[in-house]
Amino acid sequence: MSRRKATVYATRIGYLNPKDCDSTLGYSITGRRHFNANMSLSDCNRKIVWYFDNDADSLQKIDNILETMMAFKADFLAAQKKYRKRARRRRVNEDT
Repeated sequence: MSRRKATVYATRIGYLNPKDCDSTLGYSITGRRHFNANMSLSDCNRKIVWYFDNDADSLQKIDNILETMMAFKADFLAAQKKYRKRARRRRVNEDT
């Protein structure tokens, strides 16, 4: 009986902030009998692993993740701008 070898289609991992080595994001896409993909996000002592199959639901899941991350980025930038504006006003008020 021959055993099928796993095929590695893609794999990647990297630090999100090289100065702070605790946070990583990586993925692997493999296949043996079934197509299998996962993405891992780790930060400090916590880890999230998302699993994806070879179907439309997985593509929708990826689209939802990307949409949510882009919305977070836009909200983060807007909040950062408001925070900096308020901080400048506070400093001006403290100096007078």
